[in-house]
Amino acid sequence: MVAVPADVDVDVVRCLNADWLAQDEDGLRDVCPDGPIARAPLKEHLLAAVKRGRARLRVLRGPDADRMVERVGPLAGLPRRG
Repeated sequence: MVAVPADVDVDVVRCLNADWLAQDEDGLRDVCPDGPIARAPLKEHLLAAVKRGRARLRVLRGPDADRMVERVGPLAGLPRRG
């Protein structure tokens, strides 16, 4: 299960020869040293994983999203709240 606030907006880098994702190219090159890479929104990859049956996704809004951010702390790609 992957839970994300509805307003998360962050890009990730993907190795096009494999299903590896990373937050930046340097991190991805550890597992994909020579392969082609591409940037895309994290939401796009999450939705693709759901469609392939590899993950369940829960999109949180309102008070549920606020509680998650309070418990987890600051998340990349989220607008500042409060």
